[in-house]
Amino acid sequence: MWIIYKGLPVKSIRFRTTISAVLFLIYLSLTACTADDRNLRTESVQTADYRYIASHIDSSRIRDTIEYFSSLGSRVIGYPGEDSAAAYIADQFRQAGLQRVAYEPFTGASPIDEGASIRLLTTGETFPVHCLWPNLVRTPTLPREGVEGILHYVGKGEFKDFNGKIIENNFVLMDFNTGVNWLNAAELGARAVYFIEPEWTVRQQAEEKFLQSPVDVPRFYVPSTTARMLLDRIERGEEIRLRAKARMTWRRTESQNVIGVIPGTHAELKDEIIVIGSHYDAISVVPAISPGANQAAGIASLMEIARMIARNPPSRTVYFLATSGHYMATAGINAFIQRHIRKNSVMAARVPEPLDMKLYIGLDISGQRNQMGVSFTGWLYTGDAFDKQRFFTPFGNAFMRYAAGATAALGYYPDMFINAISPISGIKWDSWFPGKWGADGELVFWAGFPAIYLATVFDQRNLVDTPLDLPEKVNYKNIVTQTKLTACLIYDAANDPALMPDFKMNLPDGLGTLRVQAVEFDQSKSFIPSVPLPNAVFVSRRNEKTLMGVRNEYFRVGDENGWAEFDQLQIPRRTPTEAYVLDEDNGEIIYAPDRGTFGDGMYPIITTQDWVEKEKKIVLFRCEAVDLFDLVDPRYLTRMKEATVLSTTDTQPYKFGHALLDHGWFNWMSYVEACGPVFMEPGERFKLLMGTSVLGNRLVLLNATPENPMGTGYPVSGAGILSELPYKVARDMWTLNDYRLGQLHDAGIQNARMEEMHARAEVLLGQAEEARAALDWEHFIQYARAAWGYESRAYPDATATANDLMQGVIFYLFIILPFSYFVERLLFGFVKVNHRILAVTAIFLISFAILVAIHPAFELASTPYIILLSFITFTLAALVTWILASRFGLEMNRVRKERATIYQTDVSRVSVLAAAFSLGVSNMRNRPLRVGLTCTTIILLMFTVISFTSVQTYLQFYKIDRSNAPMYEGMMIRNNAWWPLEHSALRYIESEFNDRATVIPRAWYANQPAGEWSNIFIKLERGEDAVPDSATIAEFKSITDALQSNDIVAISRAKEKLKAKSFQTYAKAIMGFSPDEPLISGIDTLLIAGTWFEPGERNVCILPNDLARLLDIGQDEVGNAQIMLYGRPILVKGIIDGEKLYQWRDLDDGHLTPVDYKSESAELRGAIRTTTRQTDEDADILSFKHMVPKDVIFIPYNDVRNMNNGNIMSVAIKFPSVDDMMASLDEFMPRVGLTVFVGAEGKARVYSALALTALTGMSNLFIPILVAALIVLNTMMGAVYERFREISIFSSLGLAPTHIGALFMAESCVYAIIGGMAGYLIGQSFGQLMTSTGLMEGLTLNYSSTSAVMSTILVMGVVLLSTLYPAHKASQMAVPDVERQWKFPDPEGDVWRFDFPFTVSGVEVLGLSTYLHDYFESHGEDSIGLFHADQVRLTCFEIEGGMGYRIHLRAWLAPYDMGVSEEIDITTRPLGEYNTYQIELEITRLNGDVDSWQRVNRRFLNTVRKQFLIWRTIDEEAKQLFKSQGEAMLGDKPLLTDETTTAQHQT
Repeated sequence: MWIIYKGLPVKSIRFRTTISAVLFLIYLSLTACTADDRNLRTESVQTADYRYIASHIDSSRIRDTIEYFSSLGSRVIGYPGEDSAAAYIADQFRQAGLQRVAYEPFTGASPIDEGASIRLLTTGETFPVHCLWPNLVRTPTLPREGVEGILHYVGKGEFKDFNGKIIENNFVLMDFNTGVNWLNAAELGARAVYFIEPEWTVRQQAEEKFLQSPVDVPRFYVPSTTARMLLDRIERGEEIRLRAKARMTWRRTESQNVIGVIPGTHAELKDEIIVIGSHYDAISVVPAISPGANQAAGIASLMEIARMIARNPPSRTVYFLATSGHYMATAGINAFIQRHIRKNSVMAARVPEPLDMKLYIGLDISGQRNQMGVSFTGWLYTGDAFDKQRFFTPFGNAFMRYAAGATAALGYYPDMFINAISPISGIKWDSWFPGKWGADGELVFWAGFPAIYLATVFDQRNLVDTPLDLPEKVNYKNIVTQTKLTACLIYDAANDPALMPDFKMNLPDGLGTLRVQAVEFDQSKSFIPSVPLPNAVFVSRRNEKTLMGVRNEYFRVGDENGWAEFDQLQIPRRTPTEAYVLDEDNGEIIYAPDRGTFGDGMYPIITTQDWVEKEKKIVLFRCEAVDLFDLVDPRYLTRMKEATVLSTTDTQPYKFGHALLDHGWFNWMSYVEACGPVFMEPGERFKLLMGTSVLGNRLVLLNATPENPMGTGYPVSGAGILSELPYKVARDMWTLNDYRLGQLHDAGIQNARMEEMHARAEVLLGQAEEARAALDWEHFIQYARAAWGYESRAYPDATATANDLMQGVIFYLFIILPFSYFVERLLFGFVKVNHRILAVTAIFLISFAILVAIHPAFELASTPYIILLSFITFTLAALVTWILASRFGLEMNRVRKERATIYQTDVSRVSVLAAAFSLGVSNMRNRPLRVGLTCTTIILLMFTVISFTSVQTYLQFYKIDRSNAPMYEGMMIRNNAWWPLEHSALRYIESEFNDRATVIPRAWYANQPAGEWSNIFIKLERGEDAVPDSATIAEFKSITDALQSNDIVAISRAKEKLKAKSFQTYAKAIMGFSPDEPLISGIDTLLIAGTWFEPGERNVCILPNDLARLLDIGQDEVGNAQIMLYGRPILVKGIIDGEKLYQWRDLDDGHLTPVDYKSESAELRGAIRTTTRQTDEDADILSFKHMVPKDVIFIPYNDVRNMNNGNIMSVAIKFPSVDDMMASLDEFMPRVGLTVFVGAEGKARVYSALALTALTGMSNLFIPILVAALIVLNTMMGAVYERFREISIFSSLGLAPTHIGALFMAESCVYAIIGGMAGYLIGQSFGQLMTSTGLMEGLTLNYSSTSAVMSTILVMGVVLLSTLYPAHKASQMAVPDVERQWKFPDPEGDVWRFDFPFTVSGVEVLGLSTYLHDYFESHGEDSIGLFHADQVRLTCFEIEGGMGYRIHLRAWLAPYDMGVSEEIDITTRPLGEYNTYQIELEITRLNGDVDSWQRVNRRFLNTVRKQFLIWRTIDEEAKQLFKSQGEAMLGDKPLLTDETTTAQHQT
């Protein structure tokens, strides 16, 4: 008999014990309980009897549960096995003693396999097969009547395996473990792909069998027995003709969570609810075959722990939650959240059954390892939530405290439990849980509630999502061990009064709900999209398509009104939300999202969930689909992301759609999906342009013919897959480029680089057609891709040439306008404006007509005429704007004049420049001979420059020698910034070189530039059933027993032994090598022991000697010793010399080991982040630090690629000889934008091919340009000295020296524009005349718009530069004292006296004084400006030689916070001759410091100086009015002397 005392089991006493002893014990118990109650919140849980707790865990029951779940066939939601599993769990919960056990239903969506089969038409036999997971929403459903075709076996699915077979509209049978090679079958037009059931597989292989793009490629899983029968018949030469049938339907599913409760026993703690949860569903790429044995480990553990808790009721109330839909984006836990726990006030009010949950603990246990950890974050929602780490740190510390006691009591190794919340020795959570995965607790955390999970660490869960996750592949011992430890931890947590910390942070509710309706825009029924589409399949996209099997897209099936609801979207997050309607009979997509103006344009597909509730519409349209594959940029070998769909009229279709964008999902990954469908209305045709960025197109799909090079577009009706895409694209681009080249050649334009690429592509297209006729698909694809590569190089040249011509037209149109004006001024000089406009227009039209005749752009396209219309529209708009602005300015001046008699005029640089042009042209008309000769000189220079210069394009190989000596002869391709190479790049490289070289890829599983660039840590453990801290279980047990003894000596020795025999270590990276690697690098010569990898070998490794020593693996143990790597036993096949390996250098002079991004500088890491996969050829090759070999483990290349986040990083290529390599390099480099490292003849080089443009012929023009420059210089210098008197007059009128210089620069502009434009027109006309009449037979003129424009600019620049010195001399002549600016003398104390640099006639002196008086008075108290004036007075006085006038005022100068004020006297005195007056200023400082006073006065005095200039623009009538006003102001005032007025003003 056992009784529970304070939650701890103790042996009962016999009844014959005296009653006094019993009462005494009862008294102690009550006393202790009372004390515990008082100190409940301060004391931590006492040490429990962990062995007793663990004894409740029944290993046989765990095995039975897992085997039962696996026997259900499939536990994917919506399948019968899910319901059976839920019923089993509910029954077990009740039997265990849980209370209020209930089902909690929720609605989901799932693809249901309703059956698939193949019928052999020759024998009538029918065999069942199984549908694979849909490509996004497109299921493998076939028409109800079935599809007939021939079945071909293609092995691994490489293109060479298809040779000799007709693939289009037939079926393909291939091996399962072939990655994404099934896309090769789709590219060749296969109707369906059948995968053979493998003996083994891994999750990565399974997840590469379906796509995030809804392409129509039915895929099926064939049982091994059926496959063997089919292969036997194929090997015997039989033709396997079959009829295939399949049906898989998206359905709204009714799933259920199962929940039960064990009430708490403590008066206070029972109100603190803990929820323990795990999922019971499973996932598989073959939904109908989803045994999910390892996936059932968590639910089996949960049921065992529930039994233990039920038998030992805890202090807190504990709910046990079994969820379904975990693998469908955690639908089950989301249903629990929406039903019980929402924090947002809006949503909380709608919760039907509120639950005051304090903590959620999720279980995610697997059987591959027996080490666990606690964390709160994952990749589904939270990511690297470093800012929330401190919130969860107390939980991590608490569970570590529990684990310390439990592991010691149970005899487990000390580090069996890991705190992954707080980094240990720099190891972050994503190292403990390798690969991106999603946990249910993440969604609880995002809803604003504390949530953690207990999960197996260092396990990649390789069998998840595969149909081979079977009971025989489960390590039950590991599951039982973890379950026992978990039971102890849960027991402690449920009883620990200090578990819940005093939170200082509030977690927000970050879940939002999006209600979305699928509608059609039927204009006959409504002006807006409003026709609902029932039963549409909705999908809200996220990042990667799966996270350890968890589908990372939310799927919903709409109701009869077209509505669906996503209630677990993150706030804030931009999310693409789409909807599709599938045909019930054949599964084809018949409605897709409309990306047209009235679709995505009005109702965006991508929306931001920035509030708790939102609604939107998705506009769909009736469509048919055509699928495109191999959408790889042939230049950079990366997936193209930018797509433009066009109609047959080369405009955006009214309605269209596509799924060609990856939304940035695939960043630091080799895995990409270079395919997608285009949707068009039934019966329509489409054209497609695609590129890596918006800057250039690499794919042009037109369906072009020589008769119609712009193409008629490809039909969508009945198209299905647009097979052989590389060939079709290459042929379309070749046809279009050939047409353009012909046009350019007819227009006298040649592009040598483009013609060379075009010729090479033509040869390759011919070879591709021959290979296709011979069913040689390997070489067909090779030649087609190569031709596409050349044409993708030529196409930008053709486009650039066309753009070059259009830009030239625009340039000359802007030149023609001033050219026409200047010609009219020089030749005619009409006075009347209407005559002038007519003349300018006539000259413009004549010049434009000549331009049309001589410029090739008008022969090649109609665009120049559109440009002309745009230019005329722009000119008229600018003219109207200028007229309106001028009229407005005049009207404002009139109003000011009427109201305040204040005048303003435009003395800006624009006005002066306009006046300078006018004066310059007038001066030129007076000297026709000189002007004519100068213009003739410039025209001849222009003609010479155009004739002798041209722009040449060519392709040049850059060969940069490197200082390092190559370790091998061959090629090595990698990204300049060590970004991963996309898998498509490897496929291209293999297609290019496999027939003549050995292609050797290398892969890494290592850290990456994300988050904080933390290193990953990869745990390596000795032994197949490894225990981290001991070589054997027996040895470990002896160590732990000694550590728990009381013998001090034994404990010391055990610690030393533990330290010495710690057969575990951590690596920072895994590197994958091909079995062929020794062929190129000779790396096998560095082996100390063992042998290199063999073809097809897996689960083996080669260790650096330092790493082997840490794991205590000697050379004699190679071939027998095993280590554990992510839950898999790996045979140690060899040991390599790490020191020699680190001395070994690759062709880029870098070490062979992976890059250590963590150790790089912040600047370099920033450069990597800003670099993309599409590195330009001339981009810098960054230098990196590499890991030392002891931090790296080496395994076969395919094993790394089968790991989540295992990326292709470089490709080495070995050729039979150097000559073969150089020949291949010459063919390969012109069409790719890659940097290639080459080792040959003892030298290492970097090769890149750059498309260059050069302006030739300039060396022959130095003398003509110099002569023309001297002529212009001489002409302008003569003009300066001839016009000395004119310059003096301009100076006396107030023109500044810079304005005088601008006058001569304006004249040179006239020369430049007339000479440049006329020279171009005459030169081009002469050239065409000579060519057309045959006078230049044997000589070809290569027209270049760029050359012409540059020549024109050069000539105009020479003319302008030649005028700089004369203009400078003219500006110096403008002021006698050679001062370019008005300079003020220094003040004398507080008084500043100087003469103003202006004179005024005696006739105007009184009017000017009155004008200035009114100007200062207008700046009174209410004014806002540069100054404020007060006490303004005008007086007159007698002086020798006539009458003088003085204006006196007090002024405060801006900025007013400086407190500068002063008194000002402006005095006009007669000079005594010519009746002229000089102007004197005297300024007396009143307030403000001296420096500020002088500084602000300069701006004030320039403002006053401007008024003198304005005075000279006022008409005579207004001047007379000011004079009369002044006489009235002075009236009969007595005439004073100068001294008297000065004294009065000072007073």
